[in-house]
Formats: sequence, C-alpha cells, structure tokens
Amino acid sequence: MFPKTGSKVYELYTAGKISEAMKLQQMGGIVSTKYAVALYSAPAAGIENALQKPKPRTPYEEAGDGVKKTVKELMGAVAYVEKAI
Repeated sequence: MFPKTGSKVYELYTAGKISEAMKLQQMGGIVSTKYAVALYSAPAAGIENALQKPKPRTPYEEAGDGVKKTVKELMGAVAYVEKAI
C-alpha cells in the first residue's frame, strides 16, 4: 500500500541504519498490512495459499501472533461484509 515507504525501509536497512529502518517499519504498520493483504486481499484476487507463500524479505519480519490476532479482530467484520456485497 505504501511502496515508497517500503523502499525507504529497505534503503535504510541496506545502508546499515537498522534502527531507523525498524522505526519506520513499525510506524507504518507494514507487517500488519502485508499480513492483512495475504489473509484477505490475495484470496479475493484469486491467489491461493497466500499465507503459505514465501515470508517477507529482510528487513521485514513475519507477523507475530499478536499482530495476526489484531488484524483478524479489526478486519474480520469488514471482510465478512466485503464477501457479502
């Protein structure tokens, strides 16, 4: 959703500015956004088994259990409505 920010995170990481990259990554909610896309948008677009596809590349980490739970809680109802429309 935010490709320039994703590129900036990668740029900072490859420049050795790990803490800056992590700060920007956490601010943007990139991990939760990527998980939400794999969970909801990818299947709607016909992409099968999106959650089993390769994990995010460095410096991104896979969404933790807390992030996964929050995404499901916040977006689950909207996903239900989306399917019904």
